[in-house]
Amino acid sequence: MLLLYHFLVHLYPATYRGEYGEEMLAVLSEVLTENQKKGVMARIVSAVCEIAGLLCGALREHIRNIAGSIRVEKSFSRRVTNAL
Repeated sequence: MLLLYHFLVHLYPATYRGEYGEEMLAVLSEVLTENQKKGVMARIVSAVCEIAGLLCGALREHIRNIAGSIRVEKSFSRRVTNAL
């Protein structure tokens, strides 16, 4: 399972992966170790949640890389709205 998680972490942008990849894999490894004490169904549910989280996170980070300026625009529009 850790090999699958390793593959999914590689779906993140290289800069993000370089900064957080090792930490993410360490946490996922800890989760796997803790889940060994649980039943099969709990391990399956946990794995599905982690996989979904990794996929969504990778997509979110790619979108942030592509449309990074949107964060600035949102911040600016809030300041303008608050000033009015």
